[in-house]
Amino acid sequence: MSGKDSRPDHATKLRRQAEEIVQDNAAKSPKHFEALSPEETLYMLHELQVHQIELEMQNEELRKAQVKLDAGRARYFDLYDLAPVGYVTIGEQGLLLEANLTTTTLLGVTRNELIRQPFSRFVFREDQDIYYFLHKQLFETGEPHGCELRMVKKDGSAFWVRLQASSVQDTAGLAVSRIVINDITERKQAEERLAHEDDLLRLTGEMAHVGGWEFDVATGEGTWTDEVARIHGLDPAAPTNAGLGVSFYVDESRARIETAIKQAVEHGTPYDLELEIRAVNGEHKWVRTRGVPVQKQGKTVQLRGTFQDVTERRQAEEELRESHERFQLANRATFDTIRDWNLLTDALWWNENFQKVFNYPAEEIEPSIESWTKRIHPKDVDRVSTSVHTAIDSGQQSWSDHYRFRRKDGSFAEIEDRGYISRDVNGKPVRMIGAMQDVTQRKRGEDALRESEERYRTLIQNVGVGIGFVDPEEQFALANAAAEDIFGVPPGGLLGRSLREFTSPEQLAMIREQTDRRRAGEKSVYEIEISRPGGEKRNLLLTAVPQFDSQERFLGTHGAFHDITKQKREEAQLRQSQKMEAIGELAGGVAHDFNNLLTGILGNVTLMRSRLPPADPLLENLNAAETAAHQAADLTKGLLTFSRGAMVLPVPISITDALDVTLALLKQSLPATMEIVRDYGRTTWNILMDQSQMTQILLNLAVNARDAMDGKGTLIIRARNEVVEEGYLQTHPFARAGEFVHLSVTDTGPGIPPAILEHLFEPFHTTKPVGSGTGLGLSIVYGAVKQAGGWITGVSTEGVGATFDIYLPRCLKEPMQSFTPSPLPVNVGSGTILVVEDEPIVRAVAQTLLSRSGYTVLTAPDGASALNVLREHPVGIGLILLDMTMPGMTSGEIVHAIRALDPTVPILLNSGYTSNGAVKQMLKEDSVQGFLGKPYELQELLSTIHELMERP
Repeated sequence: MSGKDSRPDHATKLRRQAEEIVQDNAAKSPKHFEALSPEETLYMLHELQVHQIELEMQNEELRKAQVKLDAGRARYFDLYDLAPVGYVTIGEQGLLLEANLTTTTLLGVTRNELIRQPFSRFVFREDQDIYYFLHKQLFETGEPHGCELRMVKKDGSAFWVRLQASSVQDTAGLAVSRIVINDITERKQAEERLAHEDDLLRLTGEMAHVGGWEFDVATGEGTWTDEVARIHGLDPAAPTNAGLGVSFYVDESRARIETAIKQAVEHGTPYDLELEIRAVNGEHKWVRTRGVPVQKQGKTVQLRGTFQDVTERRQAEEELRESHERFQLANRATFDTIRDWNLLTDALWWNENFQKVFNYPAEEIEPSIESWTKRIHPKDVDRVSTSVHTAIDSGQQSWSDHYRFRRKDGSFAEIEDRGYISRDVNGKPVRMIGAMQDVTQRKRGEDALRESEERYRTLIQNVGVGIGFVDPEEQFALANAAAEDIFGVPPGGLLGRSLREFTSPEQLAMIREQTDRRRAGEKSVYEIEISRPGGEKRNLLLTAVPQFDSQERFLGTHGAFHDITKQKREEAQLRQSQKMEAIGELAGGVAHDFNNLLTGILGNVTLMRSRLPPADPLLENLNAAETAAHQAADLTKGLLTFSRGAMVLPVPISITDALDVTLALLKQSLPATMEIVRDYGRTTWNILMDQSQMTQILLNLAVNARDAMDGKGTLIIRARNEVVEEGYLQTHPFARAGEFVHLSVTDTGPGIPPAILEHLFEPFHTTKPVGSGTGLGLSIVYGAVKQAGGWITGVSTEGVGATFDIYLPRCLKEPMQSFTPSPLPVNVGSGTILVVEDEPIVRAVAQTLLSRSGYTVLTAPDGASALNVLREHPVGIGLILLDMTMPGMTSGEIVHAIRALDPTVPILLNSGYTSNGAVKQMLKEDSVQGFLGKPYELQELLSTIHELMERP
């Protein structure tokens, strides 16, 4: 042996220790070795040499085993690091102790960034509880556990994983957790797509009105959905049973359904039939009924199924079913096209499906690689060839690609191709087995689905109705442009927000109730009021349909939002208009009766005065009674103006002249502390109106303004020409488009509260103290404006003042010249007058007044009596004083009958309430010659009678 030991230091140390032990043993037993004979010494030496060789052989075997162990350990760590799933080891405190490279790749971090970090740091925040429960259960029970949750990469993106954990002990005997991390993101996405498709299928079933049913085989008792009951014509709430359902089928169909039910019960055979039924009302319908037996322990205990009315769609569905069956048969008959490519000789073998799928005859199929490559689409062949040879040359075992492949007819099929490369013991590629699948139909379906989804998205985004989807937390997850416009938010402004953010607290209870109904599976339709970001209020009609997954878990709500703000406003305005019309009719009726009484009162006052000497003290009482009667007449005139029953004769007038005349009167009636500001010019258009109407309008508005401002303030009267456009009608549906004079009256008073604005033009509605007003002022204004063909609105801001806007139609005619009536002759009493009046007191007063004025008076209480008088006096009657409102015949019928008997006799209409239009029409036709409103003065009556009787 050489002086220098070339063995490792560890081996040298072991030999030195062995020599020391031998020397120690020899020292302890020297006599034993001295007593050995030469032969025994040689034998012992031989044994030692043999033993040394045995030890060296054992050492060699141990060295080889160590080499294999090291190689195995290296392979283990290679497999551990390069495994397709993540492996980690976690201590009981939740810290990462080990992690393979796959785990670092999944999380996008280095190993150093993982070790000694809490595993929970990489778990999605909302899924932390799932992980903590897994960790707790694992270390408490020691049993393996698994869960699914989301983890977070370094860049913040989340992905789904399945954790499979088991508890083991490390080398120190401490409990640790070994966790396998499997990326299941694609599976989760597929499950979500499947759940969405299931939801779409369920919603489609609801929209198609397909009903369901189930019956107990033993008792025949069962239930069916409302749609099934409606198809039969039955009350959905009525009880049902199997016998009742079968009784609706007609003879042939009944036999078929009974046989199908029997087969289902006895043999567990489901059925799907289209049969004919006769509904309760006798109508014949075709229905599709499907039944499925429910079995327990091999025995059918229940039948369940669906029921659909297919009367109108039967033919179309039959064709669709046949087409679907043909597609299914073709699909089942289609198999992959298999090829075997010899990489050493380039020989190629195809199975028979090459002929079936691509329609090539056997004699045209070359037995070489060219039979494949030359039929690949020219734009795909280079890419496919490169990818195939790359896989072969790089040592891969498999290959796949997508390309187009030419059929016999020259068309191209979409192909998904997969290949397995076989190699010899030296790794040399020798053959490639490939499987071609024609995915043309699937590709077209995917394209069609993509186009359909795009059309659906386009439809949703462009439909005029607001469409949205809210998640279980009632937050918007989807909203189309119409919904964003309704809520007044920019694109994307609804996402993540709740409907409650736009509604008042008073509506929250109702919204919660509707949400609970949807969670219970009910569709809900209700109205809400929202506030847009700018404060604008909108009324919405919301139709909401719940969505559930296959586990009946509530996923959210599909909602349609209809903006009904304009409709609600129009309905309110219509109700207000109807209310005002009804009040007007009532007011007109009251005024008519009251005017009849006033006519009697004033007439009798006139008669009594004529019988008293000038110095009689009773004249003072009569004058007071007459004054009170005139005040009552003014009150009834206001009622008639509101109800538009007052008789007016509108003429073309200059609004500036009319305003000037009225303002001259106002200055005498208003206190000097009020400033009147005129803001109108001579270019303002003419209007068609009676001057008395303009006086009523401005006088009442000015008096109201005076009272509101306590006699101090500014009254602004403005007139402008204005063309009303369609946009104005959107918020004022009672208006109409055209050319109008816009008259506005503004005061600087304290304003009008909103509660008062709602009743602004209603008669007798006043906020003044008792005795300070009748409540008719604005009602008279309203009636006068309406009678002139216009409209009026009132706006006010509390503390600022009020403005009344009046729109009067433009009149293209020029104003008429005023004239002075001729004086009444002194001697007016001659001729015969027929008084037709149903009110006895009025008839008696008229008869007395006219008789005392020199006329011969005939009377009649109704139209029929008047006609009899005319027949009895065919000549000599010089005028007929006719009341317009009497029982029996209408005024029009009476006039028509009078004209049949006497076409020329003058007719003077009189009434306490009448249709302005009806009077104008009769005056225009000259079927009547004059009109006198009640109550009338004696002088007014005599003057009118004289004028008509003296007319040529």
